[in-house]
Amino acid sequence: MRVAGVLALLCGVCSAVAGNRYYVDGTNGNDAWDGLCDVWDGGTCGPKATIQMALFVATDGDEVVVADGTYTGPWNKNVDPGGLEVTLRSANGPVNCTIDCEDDGRGFHFRTAEGPATIVDGFTVIRASQEPVYCYNGAGPVIRNCVITGHTDSAAIQCHDGSAATVEACTLTDNSCGVSVGESNVTLIGCTILRNVMGISASDSTLTISDCEISENGPRTYGVGLSSWSCDVTIDNCEFRGNVLLGNNDNATIRCVRGSLSLQNSSVSETVTPAGGFAVYKWMGESITVSGCSLSGNSCLAIYSNDVDSTTIRSTLIADNSQGGIHIHKCPAAVLSYCTLAGNNAEQALRLSTTTATVDSCLSWGNTGALGSEIQLAEGADASITCSNIRGGWAWIDVAIGCTLVWGDGNIVTDPGYVDPDGLDDDPNTWEDNNYHVSPDSACIDNGNPDVFGVDELDIDGEPRVMGGRVDIGADEVTARPFVHGDMNCDGVRGFADINPFVDALIYPDDYVAMFPDCDPLNGDIDGNGSIGFGDINPFVSLILLGASAFSS
Repeated sequence: MRVAGVLALLCGVCSAVAGNRYYVDGTNGNDAWDGLCDVWDGGTCGPKATIQMALFVATDGDEVVVADGTYTGPWNKNVDPGGLEVTLRSANGPVNCTIDCEDDGRGFHFRTAEGPATIVDGFTVIRASQEPVYCYNGAGPVIRNCVITGHTDSAAIQCHDGSAATVEACTLTDNSCGVSVGESNVTLIGCTILRNVMGISASDSTLTISDCEISENGPRTYGVGLSSWSCDVTIDNCEFRGNVLLGNNDNATIRCVRGSLSLQNSSVSETVTPAGGFAVYKWMGESITVSGCSLSGNSCLAIYSNDVDSTTIRSTLIADNSQGGIHIHKCPAAVLSYCTLAGNNAEQALRLSTTTATVDSCLSWGNTGALGSEIQLAEGADASITCSNIRGGWAWIDVAIGCTLVWGDGNIVTDPGYVDPDGLDDDPNTWEDNNYHVSPDSACIDNGNPDVFGVDELDIDGEPRVMGGRVDIGADEVTARPFVHGDMNCDGVRGFADINPFVDALIYPDDYVAMFPDCDPLNGDIDGNGSIGFGDINPFVSLILLGASAFSS
């Protein structure tokens, strides 16, 4: 009896935790019904007709499911959970469930300190006269899988006054602003923020952005993809592409003034600007850290750090930017490690002014300026360069009067052997196919800082650093694999999967190098004459079919 009583009690607790499920059906529902049935039973059990009426009867732990359709009218807008810990979701996603505010009011309104147990999932919001989703007064709901589009006079989502909202997998397009944040702690995960006048605006806040695409926003001055003031911003695994700037020297795809910026494992490309501007702009404040990123194909300077306490750029590719690579100004502590600067078209790939900098294990080669185009020291800058590969060596570094350059140990001046800097189309101006990985015999491999035996970060391909005896120079850590004769795809084994790569290496060598940048084509030199040719075909076939022992016999 005691066991049965305990089980009954536990079942009661589980039932209480699970809560009730209420239904809303704008076509077949009635607000006089209790909402507990998705289809009317002929009595009092049937779906509600409006969203807010269902929330009025719900309690903590309940779920409200909204049927397909377009919802209008006073009880289907300005939807307010009133602090309930409730999940409000569409039955079949945002494509099938729309809240039409009819140019009068908002979609959702959070103002009663809702927390992460308050979830809105799967709605499209159109024609709001104010911000379609509005969070303030400490509200921190989860907004998930929503589509908000076409609001040219407001942000799609606004969070301020202590909000701690989490926005997941939402699509925010063609609005005045995607997300506006003020004095709040907001997290964006897996969102698409596309074709808004401004992607994200934030002030006096903490902002975490991960796995998002923030593209084709603008044109406008100042920050287009992200504009922040006095914020601590963390960006991880995001893509910023094709954002459009107006001609302004303070304008940028990512613009952060004061506070801190951490940009990691992300790409910023194809920033469009008629004149001036930057892909990433950090002015004043504590720090900027860029790690494991690619900033390529921008029609502006890639990174500008001005009057920042510390600037750290690591394991990052800066390539094919039309106004240069990096400019660091008025920074007492700048560190550049394991970076590659290539194909940038400006007077200098790296400019340091009124800055103290350490450049370690970096590769700067193939930038298209004149003498001194790789690095410039100006306005009292001091720099130490060690274990790096700089085209032209110290002679190609422009050191102005009053500046100090320490050309340290371990530097080399050797063509890095980029895999294909012009790309498969042999046109360096079409940046996307330009390949700045280094070839397997590059002098950059295992030639970086000898004191670095392990680095808690990834290279430009997301692979661990330090795969060989020591860290490689540049953004690419070449994969260390055992040599296996005939292993043409470099998976460590020899087999039928190597046949097509062998044919490519033999007949289409450029395609092979592009497909397997870390493989040595000479893995296919089976006859040992120092090159791969038609004489290797029969030995290769024997090696694949019969194995090494049969072939050697």
